[in-house]
Amino acid sequence: MNKYSESRFGAALLAAAISVLINCLPARASAIDGLMSRAYQEMSSGHNEEAVRTMSVAVRTEPNNAMARRYLANALLRSGMAADALVQFRALIELKQATAKDKSAIGDANFYLSKYDDAIAWYQTALKEDPTLDSARVGLTHTYVAMKQHQKACQIIADAVRQPRTEESRREYYALFTNIKEQMQPTREHLDE
Repeated sequence: MNKYSESRFGAALLAAAISVLINCLPARASAIDGLMSRAYQEMSSGHNEEAVRTMSVAVRTEPNNAMARRYLANALLRSGMAADALVQFRALIELKQATAKDKSAIGDANFYLSKYDDAIAWYQTALKEDPTLDSARVGLTHTYVAMKQHQKACQIIADAVRQPRTEESRREYYALFTNIKEQMQPTREHLDE
């Protein structure tokens, strides 16, 4: 082989490789979409561990896919693997793709790890981005209750109820308020001491 035929062979090989890569990209994207669809079904039916396995494949296949990371993080969180979920949420932040809901979920992960100050910071960040985000407000309320700061928890609920809400969210806040109120009242045993 001479230099001319080597360069032609190399160019042909490069062109073939590019063609294969271009033809595989839509299949790869389709595969990721299929994995996310499958994981959504698994999570909807309560099979969170299966969704973790499914989305782990998607993230390994395409590490910069924000939606795949989001699904994996939420599946991990639902499976009780809050520390692992935080790793995926950090990746979302690095990709500059974290939404207010993601930040609320980061608050949830920190809450489950008993990192209450971090949880509060993330819930507040989420609420700054989306003041109507009930999941962040409820998480913040639960965090204050866990910290025995019942007055702050009640104030959050009172502020939330004053804002326009659906009837369902009003009922949820009322139930939460009732629960907090019951926790604040001394028990019979405590009174007998």
